[in-house]
Amino acid sequence: MPPRRRRSCTALCAFALVAGALPAATKGPDNLDIVSAALGETRRVEVTLPASYGWAIERRYPVLYLLDGQWHGAHAVASSQFLAAQGELPELIVVSVHSTVRVRDFTQTDWPEGWIGGGGAASFTRFVLSELVPRIERDYRTAPFRILAGHSASAQYALHQLATEPASFHAYLALAPSLDWDGELPAHELESALPRADRPARFVYFAYGDDLERALAQDLRLARALAAATPATLRAQVRAFPEERHSALPLLALIDGLRSLYAGYALPEQLAARGLPAVEAHYAALTSRLGTPVAVPEAALNEVGYRLLDDERVAEAIEVFERAARESPSSANAWDSLAEALERGGRRDEALRASRQAVELATRFDLPERASYERNLAKRQGPAGTGAPPSGS
Repeated sequence: MPPRRRRSCTALCAFALVAGALPAATKGPDNLDIVSAALGETRRVEVTLPASYGWAIERRYPVLYLLDGQWHGAHAVASSQFLAAQGELPELIVVSVHSTVRVRDFTQTDWPEGWIGGGGAASFTRFVLSELVPRIERDYRTAPFRILAGHSASAQYALHQLATEPASFHAYLALAPSLDWDGELPAHELESALPRADRPARFVYFAYGDDLERALAQDLRLARALAAATPATLRAQVRAFPEERHSALPLLALIDGLRSLYAGYALPEQLAARGLPAVEAHYAALTSRLGTPVAVPEAALNEVGYRLLDDERVAEAIEVFERAARESPSSANAWDSLAEALERGGRRDEALRASRQAVELATRFDLPERASYERNLAKRQGPAGTGAPPSGS
């Protein structure tokens, strides 16, 4: 039987359920060394795959492209995996792009009065869009949804992309961006670009920390520019972290940015009780807000199905679990849940077939829940594998 949320649990029980929802350990990241013609150097990129990637072979995943990945990759991977395990966002492929010469790659112009060697953002964009993204989308099962995240100078670059080539990514997370470059160019660039009505609809998250005086004034200027943007073309979230230092802000802000982007992804507590149509309407609204298809997650179908079983609406529960197995045919959990519902409906032969499918998948993909599915199958088979229930059951 798959994990289920019990609303009468004690705090200890609730902790156990959360701990049980953590993703299984995954192998380390794929380390790619991309020889870049655009940059004239080799760039290290780490690709971390979701916990389900190895077995959910029909699934495709949104991609988080994380700049300055050698510093932020570890916490970004851990945070995104934890939030996905809690149902707050879909599982993500995390592409951590290591930096070399940051002032060159992440700045729009040469600004010798402030820094020497800037102005290479155009070359870095060629690397990202013509070399990096095509490689990731060729070699991995990606969904057509890209997120670009950066901190400080790399957040400045993320804002530059939002201003100049907004179609290249669907969401932009700018964590404490550098805003004073070349006469406050980042804010000026956005102020000029955002009013254009032909821009695609996009999401931007802007976070700033314990800035004071001129730096704070620059933050507020950018916040005003984002607030003034046409709502149809920009969904903006501005968040202040006044007690967070510039260098420490990404840990909290990345979590908050992902939560803001996927607000509503988690199934509201009361919605499952209202049935599948209400759940479908919820994810249809999220599809409209994100601008990309958002299917009802397997976990949400699982919740609806067990609600129906609890209400003795077994035939409806079977339909929901059949849909989960149809849409996630590689999920051992989906098949085991279907087996339980079929058994409750007196359809023992079908329950056994579904239970055997769960065990076969768990064995094929070496899933940690395999022993549980095997126990469930043994119970359903009854004494000596006859398919009869054990005596006294």
